[in-house]
Amino acid sequence: MVDYSIYEGYIRNNNIGEAIHYLRELLKENPTGKTAGEIYEKLGYCGYLTCNMRLAADCYVKAAQNDEILKNQVEHFSSFLFCLQYIDGISPADLTKNIAYYDRFFQEQQLYKHCPDKNITRKLRIGYLSADWREHAMADFLSPFVSNFDEDKFEVFAYVLNEADNYTYRFKELGQKAIWRDLNNISPLEGAETIYQDHIDILVDLGGHSHGGVGLLIMANKPAPLQMSGLGWINTTGLSTVDYFLTDRVCCKLAEDEDLFCEKPLVLEGPQLCYAPLERDKFCFVTKPLGRYKRQGTETVYGVFSNYNKITDEMLRVWDTILSQVPDSLLVLKDTTGELARQEALRARMGKLGLKNVNQIIVEQGSRDYLDCYRDIDIVLDTYPYTGGATVCEALYMGRPVLALRGDNHGRRFSSSILENAGLRDFITSDKEEYVKKAAAMGKDKEHLHQLQQEISDKFMHSSVMDSQAYMRELEGKYQEIWENFVLRT
Repeated sequence: MVDYSIYEGYIRNNNIGEAIHYLRELLKENPTGKTAGEIYEKLGYCGYLTCNMRLAADCYVKAAQNDEILKNQVEHFSSFLFCLQYIDGISPADLTKNIAYYDRFFQEQQLYKHCPDKNITRKLRIGYLSADWREHAMADFLSPFVSNFDEDKFEVFAYVLNEADNYTYRFKELGQKAIWRDLNNISPLEGAETIYQDHIDILVDLGGHSHGGVGLLIMANKPAPLQMSGLGWINTTGLSTVDYFLTDRVCCKLAEDEDLFCEKPLVLEGPQLCYAPLERDKFCFVTKPLGRYKRQGTETVYGVFSNYNKITDEMLRVWDTILSQVPDSLLVLKDTTGELARQEALRARMGKLGLKNVNQIIVEQGSRDYLDCYRDIDIVLDTYPYTGGATVCEALYMGRPVLALRGDNHGRRFSSSILENAGLRDFITSDKEEYVKKAAAMGKDKEHLHQLQQEISDKFMHSSVMDSQAYMRELEGKYQEIWENFVLRT
């Protein structure tokens, strides 16, 4: 049995390079089998800590290949699939091919058999599976499902896959008319049995491959006759027991994208998500700069408040070009975590790339006061190929324009969907050249930027992206439609 205390010491002391070297030495002695799987899992985590998503992806898939327990294999493979979303240069077809392999883990799975009640006038029973009924970026999109549903037509069950915190209790207060079930710390089969016994008609997974695909592990047993995924995962699940994928007309171009889904896309006319933060009082629209970055008060400050794993070398080069074109400009890269290793890794990468304007780039760890920091930000630059979701909504709520690059598959159009549904299509660009040109032009027109701030905040707050009633009515209309079609077929 391998002693990992040395590795753990390296991690505690932020010596990630030493940890990687130590684990690779251990692999020489344990090249295959269960121990190799454990080592590869830890190497994958080191890749995550240093924003080396190619290393992380390679190690997680090898962890899946070497582990002997199905649940662990599947969780490692979900982590591998998540890592692929961050890597530039992977074609949509290749992404789908990798994701489709996921279904092979469940070829011998025993599925539940269903005899659904075909009375289409009764209340439909809808179940929502999530590991994010807690303080998490996804939490800002969950409350409509439990607080804005039509009680005359639906019964709602909320299945909690996470440890409870204050957010969990607040969700339960908002969703008092929903039925809550705690599925945390039980096996996927036990979770599936609970859902089956609740006679759910449509089960909706809101996490996909995030958190090791914990919801998909349950859905693989088919505990409900109709199953759907969306929101917390940005591409197809690859799981054949999932019937539908929740999306919208911006993210999903049916003529181009239908072959990229193993599910049938369920396309909303409005946004595929609704931004409904539990703590709206945390947003305070203020135009007066904080002075944190705008020391002279005249600088144009670009901001990227995002998971550093989303920052590719190519985007760093693009942002460097923007800084070259805008005199007296700065770029603030603010992480969503407080892990120092990620900042050090990003600074090292910037040095190796030979960026011309590295002295104009501020690298910061995440902080509780990050919303205040928007007061010094003029323009938010979205990441690519893994675009923003919650971070885009926060920036718009704070009145800051977000410049996005519309991509070539569902996940790479996520931020474009938010902007278009918020009536802010002008901030969507079609390629990197247009992205640079528009970012530079906006950065030079400071008077217009100040006028934009109040307009953007008001427009976003009154847009369909924040209209929870309209969102739920359209979504629930789709539920009724697919259920009636299902009943007619069976």
